[in-house]
Amino acid sequence: MQLPWQKPGQEVERSSQSPLTRQRVGEKINRGPTVKVSYAVTLKGRWRAQERPHVPLELLRAPLQVGEPVELWSRSSFKWLLAEVDGLEATTALLRHYKVRVYGQEAVAVAEASYLRRRFLKGSAVEVYRGSSRGWICTRVADMAPLGGGPESDFASPAADGDPVEDAEAEGAESAEGQVSAEPPLELCEPQSQSDGRRGAPPRKSDGSRFQPCDFVAMIPVLKEFAVSHEEVEEVPSFLLRPAASSPSCPSQVFQI
Repeated sequence: MQLPWQKPGQEVERSSQSPLTRQRVGEKINRGPTVKVSYAVTLKGRWRAQERPHVPLELLRAPLQVGEPVELWSRSSFKWLLAEVDGLEATTALLRHYKVRVYGQEAVAVAEASYLRRRFLKGSAVEVYRGSSRGWICTRVADMAPLGGGPESDFASPAADGDPVEDAEAEGAESAEGQVSAEPPLELCEPQSQSDGRRGAPPRKSDGSRFQPCDFVAMIPVLKEFAVSHEEVEEVPSFLLRPAASSPSCPSQVFQI
C-alpha cells in the first residue's frame, strides 16, 4: 500500500481558517470507508506540542523549496503575482516566511507562507497520486488553459505559461503605455496591518473575506493515463500532484502532495 506521505516526522505546512502553520506528520494514518486519507499531525509550539488527529490530505503541503515556481498574493492589487522562491527567511516556532523574487522586479520580497501557492508549468513533468494500491503515476501538465476561474480563483493559472518572464516583460510594456500600473516591490514586504488580523492569517480577497483552504486547491489539467493525444486531458486536484524528479519545477526531492 502506498500513501502520499511516506515518512512519519516529515515537516509539513498545514492550512486552515487559522494561520498556515508548521507541523509534523504523525505515525497514525486514518482511512475512512471512502478511502480518503487523513493524518495525525503534531503542532510544534514554543512551549508545548498540540496534536491534530484527523487532518485531511488537502490541508497539507510540503515546505516550498528554493527555485520553485510559486504565486504571491498581492494585498494592494488583489491578484496573484508570478514569482520564484529565493530562500527561506527566519521562522518562528509556528510561522514560516520565504524570500521570493517576483518576475519583472529586482527586489526580493519576504512573504508569509499563507500568501504563497505552488505553480505547475505547462508541459512540466508531474506525478499524480492514483490511490493506495497504485501510488504515484507519471504524467505531464497539459498545454491547455484551465477551465473557469476568475482573478482570485484561477489557481490553475500556474500552468498557463512555461516562461513567466515573457509575461512580466509584456506587463511592463503595458505599464509603459499607461494601461497597467507597476507594483512597487516594497509593498510586498510590508507587514500586515493590525486591522488585517494576526500574523500568518490567510490573505483577504477584494470583497474583504479571507481565503479558505479550498481557495488554495485547484483542478490542474494533466494528460490522461495512456493518452495518445495531447487533447486527452483530465483535471486533478492540486493536492494530488507533485513535481516529478525530472521536472525543473522540482529542485529537490521534497515534494508537494
